Amino acid sequence: MKRLQLILTLIISLLAAAVILQNTLPMEITFLFWKATLPAAVWLIIALLAGFAAGVTAALFRRTGRRKTAADTASIPGEGRESGDADGSAPAA
Repeated sequence: MKRLQLILTLIISLLAAAVILQNTLPMEITFLFWKATLPAAVWLIIALLAGFAAGVTAALFRRTGRRKTAADTASIPGEGRESGDADGSAPAA
């Protein structure tokens, strides 16, 4: 599985590099009141890096969310282990 993932990553990287290297003409981007003229290759690299950052961020939030829900279940009042002794037994009246 790891080998297939590596091969697919290399193929996608090579295709992205080929597209980026073939697009060298200047391109103007307008966003609200901001204008910038850069080669299309630079814009493609910026878009590629933004997509990568979004994917990494989503993966980190997903991983953190799983770990947090499992770890915090016992510390939320009324959920998980009932209040009482450390072993979960009922408090003495």
